Amino acid sequence: MGLVWYAIQKPYRLSLNYEVRVVNLDSAVETPVHPVRSRVIGGAVMP
Repeated sequence: MGLVWYAIQKPYRLSLNYEVRVVNLDSAVETPVHPVRSRVIGGAVMP
């Protein structure tokens, strides 16, 4: 790949394209869920 950029000899930039799709997954089995009553978010303290 480096040889291709050397052969072109112009200031080109590499770029990437991503395609993202939303997919809904429905379960055949429904499991009962309870609402969240409390939560604790923990982690390291950053300086």
